[in-house]
Amino acid sequence: MVSLCVLILCCNKFEAFPIEVCTLENLQVFDLSTNQIQNIPSDICNLKRIQKLNISSNQFIYFPIELCQLQSLEELNINQINGRKARNLYFWPWREVGIGGDKNLNCSVCVDISNNVIREIPRNIGELRSLVSLNAYNNQIRYLPPFFLCLHDLQQLNFSGNNLTYLPRGIHNLFSLKEINFDDNTLLRPPMEICKGKQLYTIAHYLERADK
Repeated sequence: MVSLCVLILCCNKFEAFPIEVCTLENLQVFDLSTNQIQNIPSDICNLKRIQKLNISSNQFIYFPIELCQLQSLEELNINQINGRKARNLYFWPWREVGIGGDKNLNCSVCVDISNNVIREIPRNIGELRSLVSLNAYNNQIRYLPPFFLCLHDLQQLNFSGNNLTYLPRGIHNLFSLKEINFDDNTLLRPPMEICKGKQLYTIAHYLERADK
């Protein structure tokens, strides 16, 4: 068991996090989705090599700040389509000591926080410079914070089904963006007709002309 690299425990009826997992120092992929977990133990920091973590569709009482300790994490799924909805990400692990920090400059980070009731993206999101994919559809997000435009490596972005009314003019700074989705928002600037084509150039060009 010590040498175990992949562990799939999804679709069980776990009400508590299996603490024994925290002793698996070589674990790289862990799927605990679709259970009844409410808390993540602090001992999860022992998973020094964890790369992919799926804890979607659980019953977390609060956003698990313990994830901040997982410096090797490259893929996090906390999509709550069948779980308790998270209301905020104030303790989101976008710190230098957490996911995608300075120790992981060569890794690509993918995050899925969809199907929650999040209203704001943390202002320090710009610190997660290695973020390449962000799925945040079906939330209540109202705007993109200024530091969001520092995510120069971001390639895929899905903010469909939120409460966005405007996009920042500097969105052209996300020059690596290849896939973009703002469907089912109440966008006024630019209007939804401009965003339906899902082309960054078209959106950025509209915003630039609108400000002249």
